Amino acid sequence: MPADIDWIAIRSGTIPWHPDGYAEASAAHARLLRTPHDDWDRTPWGSGFPPDAGERLELPGLHQVDSVVGQVARFIARRYAGAPVAIVLSHVKRYALINDFLREHAERLREDGLVVVQRRVAGEWFSTALIRVLTVVCYEARAPGRSGADARTFNYGRVARAERRLLADPGGEPG
Repeated sequence: MPADIDWIAIRSGTIPWHPDGYAEASAAHARLLRTPHDDWDRTPWGSGFPPDAGERLELPGLHQVDSVVGQVARFIARRYAGAPVAIVLSHVKRYALINDFLREHAERLREDGLVVVQRRVAGEWFSTALIRVLTVVCYEARAPGRSGADARTFNYGRVARAERRLLADPGGEPG
C-alpha cells in the first residue's frame, strides 16, 4: 500500500480531471441507479485504497460494494487502472464534490443564467463549460463536511466567473 499519498493535494483539488472522465463516471452512476440492487457487482475487489481513505475524504461507503459511492469508486478505479492511487482517489473525491455542488447550487446556477442545456446530470442540464471548470478548479471554500467538520469544496463565485469566461470564449482555459 502506498505510503506517499498526497492527501493535501487530494483534499484541496489540485489534481485535475478531464471532463470526459466525469461524464463516464456519471453515465456509470446512472446505469447503476437503473440496475436492480441485487444485480450490482459485489465481488471482492482490491481497490488499492488505504483502509482509512473513506474517512479521510469524507466518503463513507468508499470500500463497500453495496453502496453507490463504493460502486462508482470501483468504476473509477477500473477506468484508471494503472494510475497512481492518489489520482484515482482524487477523481473519486472530485466526482462526489461536483455532484454535491450541482445539487446544492442548481437553483442559484439557474438564477445566474449558468444552466445551459448541454449535459444532463442528476435530472438537471448543466453547461459543458461548467463541467470543464469543476473538473479542474481547486477547492477553495470551506463548508461543513459529511462528518460535520469543515471540509474544502468549490468556491461558487470562482466557479461562476470561470464558467462565464468559458461561455464567452469556449476555447479558453477553465479555472
